[in-house]
Order: sequence, then C-alpha cells, then structure tokens
Amino acid sequence: MQSNSQIEAQTVFDRDHYQFVYVGWWRNGDRDYGYLLHLDVKDGKI
Repeated sequence: MQSNSQIEAQTVFDRDHYQFVYVGWWRNGDRDYGYLLHLDVKDGKI
C-alpha cells in the first residue's frame, strides 16, 4: 500500500509549553498541519 502524503509527527517545546503536531505535504501540493496535543504548565500544574 502506498501513501498519498509525506506527513510526519513532530514535538515542539519551549520552557513550559509542549506540542505534538503533524506537518507535511499531500502529493497534490496541499500543505497539512495540525495539533495532536498541546500542554501548558502553569504553577506546576498541567
């Protein structure tokens, strides 16, 4: 089975902000991007 896209999952973090996103391109040239998970730590709590 062949994939129609080249999309990958990436982690992004900066101090108390954490994101798990997917990003890539479909074969027709359209861009795909979105959040799977976004966490903020405030006062030691998620």
